[in-house]
Amino acid sequence: MTLDEMIGLFSFDGIQQKSAIFDMTKLEWMNGQYLSMASAVELYPLVSPQLERLGLNGGKDAVLRAIAAVKTRSRTTIDVARQVAVRLDPKFVELDEKAKREIAKDPAGYRAALEASIPVLQLADWTPEQLEQRLRALAGKIFQPIRIALTGGTVSEPVNELLYVVGKEAALRRLGEAVRLTGLP
Repeated sequence: MTLDEMIGLFSFDGIQQKSAIFDMTKLEWMNGQYLSMASAVELYPLVSPQLERLGLNGGKDAVLRAIAAVKTRSRTTIDVARQVAVRLDPKFVELDEKAKREIAKDPAGYRAALEASIPVLQLADWTPEQLEQRLRALAGKIFQPIRIALTGGTVSEPVNELLYVVGKEAALRRLGEAVRLTGLP
């Protein structure tokens, strides 16, 4: 539109009478949209200084894979950095309240799901496609227990992608540790 067209179409009728407000929720939503559309490579320089502040010095390829996996569920680069940290270092995994409630509903089922998944995952080629095939072949509710064991929460990227990002050795180690921590005989 030209300036003259905009002037001709302008009217005070659609303008609210109250003062403008700064809406932080909307700003975070808009920022989340930007993060979703940006590539992991574009976000890397924004996230890596925050990872350094957290004390995490993961390899660039691993960080890029993790950024790509978490960026759509993030509102800020700090969110991205925290989620990347959880995927790359187990010291950042803390069970949130929803995860604790989920485990408390059926601790034996949680442990059994993890125990059943470990030997199957040990034999898997560590690709998202192969992991998904292996996990779907298991009977029962295994996705949420794996997600909780690896992230401490009940929301993440698809579990096969999460496993891939965490890496085979680290994922199997975390799953084994989660089994041990359930404290059941």
